[in-house]
Amino acid sequence: MKTHRRLIIIAFFIFLCFSFRLGAAQDNNSQKKPTTNTFQGIETGKIKSLQAVLESITQLEEEVEKKRNALKSAISEAEQEEIEEEIGALNLQIKSLEDNFSEIASGVDMRLFTKSMIRKFDWAEELKDILKPILDDLRGMTASPREIDRLRRETQEAEKKLSSANNAKENILELISKVTSPGLKIALTNLEKQWLIQQQQLKARRAIAYEQLKQKLSERKPLSETVQQIFRIFFKSRGRNLLLALLAFFGLWILLWKLHEKFKRMRFFQRLGRTFSARLFDLLYHIITLLMAIMALLTVFYMVGDWVLLTVSLIILFGVIWASRHTVPRFWEQAKFLLNMGTVREGERLVYAGLPWLVRSLGFYTRLTNKELVGGEIRLPLRHLVELHSRPFKENEPWFPTKEEDWVILSDNTHGKVVTQTPEMVELALLGGSHKIYGTADFLQQNPMNLCPAFRVQVTFGIDYQHQAIITEEIPLTLEKMLQERLIDYVPEREINNIKVEFKEAGASSLEVEVLADFLGSVGGKYFILQRAIQKICVDACNTFNWTIPFTQLTLHMAPQETRENQ
Repeated sequence: MKTHRRLIIIAFFIFLCFSFRLGAAQDNNSQKKPTTNTFQGIETGKIKSLQAVLESITQLEEEVEKKRNALKSAISEAEQEEIEEEIGALNLQIKSLEDNFSEIASGVDMRLFTKSMIRKFDWAEELKDILKPILDDLRGMTASPREIDRLRRETQEAEKKLSSANNAKENILELISKVTSPGLKIALTNLEKQWLIQQQQLKARRAIAYEQLKQKLSERKPLSETVQQIFRIFFKSRGRNLLLALLAFFGLWILLWKLHEKFKRMRFFQRLGRTFSARLFDLLYHIITLLMAIMALLTVFYMVGDWVLLTVSLIILFGVIWASRHTVPRFWEQAKFLLNMGTVREGERLVYAGLPWLVRSLGFYTRLTNKELVGGEIRLPLRHLVELHSRPFKENEPWFPTKEEDWVILSDNTHGKVVTQTPEMVELALLGGSHKIYGTADFLQQNPMNLCPAFRVQVTFGIDYQHQAIITEEIPLTLEKMLQERLIDYVPEREINNIKVEFKEAGASSLEVEVLADFLGSVGGKYFILQRAIQKICVDACNTFNWTIPFTQLTLHMAPQETRENQ
């Protein structure tokens, strides 16, 4: 990576040296003071030019005088109009030469003092003038294929016309053989001679086109050579200029970008941290970098004298600026984000795609992190944050309801262990070996109950009313002791936090006791097993101590006999 950077920087400096040398050469040429001999040569050439222009004006004036004399002797109206047009054209030439004479003598552009400079602006004409050199280059690159295609079409057209001429001649000869009238036969014979001449002309045209086509095909080069020639023509002028300009643009951009990184590593900037001043410096630096890179691009076009690419670049730049005028408010909003003055601020918490994220750093690409997720770091373009809001948070706020290896129970009664949780999905390992995958946002909507680091199993058990005397003290203590002795058959004793049995309430048909068993989260996979085990131990206790388990009864109260008879 360092080697690539060095090569880029070396290439950029070589280009700068070449550019400065070219500019210096142009400056030296422009700054050379002409000597006395040079002045004498210039003056001699100017006098000769003035003499030649003056002679041309005299000749044209004589020609105008002749045309005017001819106009007087013209008979027809058409002849007069033709001579008047010729006189007008000669007068325009004289006017142009007079302007040239004055311009050479005075050294001033005479068009500045004429109204011809004031003309209507035509976008089509201006664009045509700008793009004409590029189109000429493209036309030159494709001249040979287009010429071959033209000759093929001309040959085919001559063949088609020649076939029609042959048919016409045969039809006329057939008519001549059948005609008896001398006058008609002479007319048809003359017509046949015309078609014969037409036939000979078409044969000659076909032969010429065919020979030209053969010559062009013999001159045609292989595809590889043609492509090489096209690239050679392109990179000889505009392609080379474009390549140099792009090298200047990206070279300066990368150089300033690396320089910015060095600035950020300086002790002064590290002390500034992420303050407003540091953010303002970063924003202005990026803007200046872009402007300098664009100026480097345009400067290369100017130095090599490629006015076409320079003009096209300016038009594109103006078009981009004009198209961006409606997005200025959006750019301003994004600039406020870069200055940490927007609705999303660095070091705060926001919700994106249904998940909480920490805004680690704000920039053109904002970095969001969530330490509880695997791969919990995403980069977002600044424009995606415009509609979001962040807030300060406390240190103990959870960033995700679960961690890997946690056992959970979801609203859809799914019971499993979290195997993987990423910003996109959460994978659960279910009992029995199967796996179930949820989208991370969907997983949160299932209101997961995390069984880690600890959980409670709560079981309600009913005892018959005949044991009412011992239901509040003896039965809970006895049942609690039996649970402590028997639950270690299902989980290690160290995984049991607490077991409590209490009288809950007097129900409609039973006296209910409630078992509260607390376990460590490491045995969360046995949640439903422990529920069933507690029920089993409660039933075994009833069998051991002869406690009756009631069942739901329907009690009917009979009305007195007299009441029934009265009804």
